[in-house]
Amino acid sequence: MQGKGDTIPLCKGKGAAPIRQDFFAFTEPHVPSLNQTEQKIYEYVVQNIHTVKDKSIRTLSHECYVSTTTMIRFVRKLGFSGYSDFINLLRLTDFSAAAPQTPQWDSRNEYLTGYVDMIVQTLRIVSEDKLTRFHEYLARSSRIFLLSDEFCREAASYALRLFTTLGFLVFAPAEPYELRSAVRQITGDDLLMVLSCTGQEKGVINTMERILSEKRPTMVSITGLGSNVIQNTSDLNFYAFTSPAFYMGSDISSRAPMQAILEVLVYSWAARNQGGPQEIPTAPEGTDNSERV
Repeated sequence: MQGKGDTIPLCKGKGAAPIRQDFFAFTEPHVPSLNQTEQKIYEYVVQNIHTVKDKSIRTLSHECYVSTTTMIRFVRKLGFSGYSDFINLLRLTDFSAAAPQTPQWDSRNEYLTGYVDMIVQTLRIVSEDKLTRFHEYLARSSRIFLLSDEFCREAASYALRLFTTLGFLVFAPAEPYELRSAVRQITGDDLLMVLSCTGQEKGVINTMERILSEKRPTMVSITGLGSNVIQNTSDLNFYAFTSPAFYMGSDISSRAPMQAILEVLVYSWAARNQGGPQEIPTAPEGTDNSERV
């Protein structure tokens, strides 16, 4: 029997529990078979796993605007025998995610498997519908403004480079004066991209709220798993699966899943447009299209 402070090993590696004990690994092979309605249910479950695990089938069906029959069909298509089986695995996965995870540096296979799994799980739930919506937002945007917390600053710099290469005018404000300039300059014709692993970082939220209180740019976010303020405010959200990792008190958690999403967004746009050049708008007065605003 698991003690309160014990962790449930995830899926693979020496001494790990069976793959059945991880919701994402278990459902991964079945996700491509979901129809559009079922894909939206899956995304809702992933976004709200901490609360869904305690909901009845009637409550969850009501929140997803589907019948209980549709919900039963959904859980069976994911490979579960029934709704109770589905809920039990959600609870096991949520318990595991809540427990502190420390990388096992003495086992190459364990950290490589975990690293790859995070990226695979992240990309598995990037649906074609979401990519299409992102392409539509990008096509009608004059400029891209990247807003990130300190942890995601490197990912924002990488995104600036990627989207600039596509021909877009991109800004990644970081310093206080740059953020103030961004709040003044951004318009409803621009795209605001917010990168935050927790989705709850106060500084990012404050800037985001200042922008949205005066303007209404289209907002796309990439956040960690679970319902959060930034995700709930966004027109479109992508989830990056991450596992906290610390070494001698320093946060060395992987940014790779978030960067993988950014690359898929860029590559899919390039494929759609055959690498064609984009018209670059004129920079607004008082700004500079260098590494930052």
